Amino acid sequence: MGDINYRLEALPVCTPLVVLFFGFLILRAIRNGSGPQWGWRSIPIRTVTATYIAGVAGVTFFPFQIAYGKLADDMAWYNQINWIPVLTLDVPTAVLNVIMTVPLGVLLPFVSGKVTSPRRALAYGAAFSLAIEVAQILGCVLFNNYRGADVNDVLTNALGCLLGYSLLQLTLKLSFPRDVFSRLALPDSVLAREPHSPTRVNTIAV
Repeated sequence: MGDINYRLEALPVCTPLVVLFFGFLILRAIRNGSGPQWGWRSIPIRTVTATYIAGVAGVTFFPFQIAYGKLADDMAWYNQINWIPVLTLDVPTAVLNVIMTVPLGVLLPFVSGKVTSPRRALAYGAAFSLAIEVAQILGCVLFNNYRGADVNDVLTNALGCLLGYSLLQLTLKLSFPRDVFSRLALPDSVLAREPHSPTRVNTIAV
């Protein structure tokens, strides 16, 4: 195969994907009119969610390096996994990881009907982060790049998701944001299902 060292940057990859997805949403809305699932009202939250995911991918996977031969990372993939939690925590990195998944905790009740409690938000944040870490290790195995996995990333990402969810619940105590959010949310999501009453909304935070 020879020596290969190819580097992909985030913007040339992620930006066209988001634009294509936005075009797909427009076409679906034209076809379905005002249908609840893929109608015009679903475009804003779907676009925001897709942009967020693209941003996370840009931070966690890019620049994406493909290397073989003498230019490959010669460290074994299993040596690029940090299994020790908390004691090996790097505080600046931990803060950034928390910040990265705060939007996830906010977005989940807009797009999912299953995130109905802080415990579930924490679980979804951990699953989201674990998927990223596994994908990074697969990239290391298949493409010999420098990405690794860290158990502390899973913990801090889960915490960020919980924080975002909690901030949303505080905002929902106000009637105006609650009404606006329920109209922006996807059908069958937590926010779309909730009646516009403070007592009912508070139950999703239990």
